Amino acid sequence: MDKLIALVAKISNRSASKLSEKTTLRELGLSASLGLAILEKRIKELYGKDIPGLRWDLSLADVYQIAHGTQAPLRVEVKPSMQTSEVKSQPRSTSAASDWDIGIDLEEIKNMPSLDKVRSDLFYKETFTDLELTGALLKPNPLASLCGIFCAKEALRKSHDDFSTIPFSQLEIDHHTNGKPFIRVLGLEHLNSRPIKVSITHTDAYASAVVMVGQ
Repeated sequence: MDKLIALVAKISNRSASKLSEKTTLRELGLSASLGLAILEKRIKELYGKDIPGLRWDLSLADVYQIAHGTQAPLRVEVKPSMQTSEVKSQPRSTSAASDWDIGIDLEEIKNMPSLDKVRSDLFYKETFTDLELTGALLKPNPLASLCGIFCAKEALRKSHDDFSTIPFSQLEIDHHTNGKPFIRVLGLEHLNSRPIKVSITHTDAYASAVVMVGQ
């Protein structure tokens, strides 16, 4: 437990003495998407096993017990897809907006891990593809570029249940010759037939992305 508390204290910039096994992930003040994603990878490095689907209501004791196999692994609940016969049988709206599902994500760039060991850091290795890492490292602000890519992947997962549980490593952000980004789903070719629009932007402090998925 001491190692877990020390790890969490480092990630959340809090004093380990103020954390206990009863501390919940919500109390750590981590960002909703990026913070939990980084925490998952750091816990995997510590215990050598995946603990996907961390939730805000879990305490450090819960995480410790799951990591040591003394508590049932987390179950990721997948909502029924909206692409059901019941929904399809209903009259479609004439509004063009109803033809698209939208996902949005916003992150603080300072929350991204250091790029000192970008090729060996588990967060970067399991969140970004080689193409994404290589491309971002050639940009003037690699950290901001990677944060924007993270936002695009998270926004896609938020946009529709078909994408909600796909690992980040299977979502690849590439660019057309004109510089516009697009998303490629690796290993699930049937999802690449879905019309997907993505927009990524960043300032010196924040990165954000909007993704629209066609029906």
